[in-house]
Amino acid sequence: MIESIMDIVSIRVMAKARIGHSAEARVLEAVGVVYIGESEFLSPTDNEYHILKNEYTVPFVCGCRNLGEALRRIDEGTSILRTKSESGTLLQNPIN
Repeated sequence: MIESIMDIVSIRVMAKARIGHSAEARVLEAVGVVYIGESEFLSPTDNEYHILKNEYTVPFVCGCRNLGEALRRIDEGTSILRTKSESGTLLQNPIN
């Protein structure tokens, strides 16, 4: 399915893999996606162990909620971090 989308569109394609699912990431790497997102929104294969991203040639994009998560994702080899927050926390913790 991803290959057929890549054949149709003229933009680069990013695809998501489940947390800890290295087989999915290998398939995405093989089909030629530009970025792989290790997604917390898809059902995780392994909540504790994320994909070791240093073993791939395709850069990874990962989300983090705090500095600790950011440092763990960097240690795993992520190339791009995106910040995320829990729903409603912006109103509960205003910045002065």
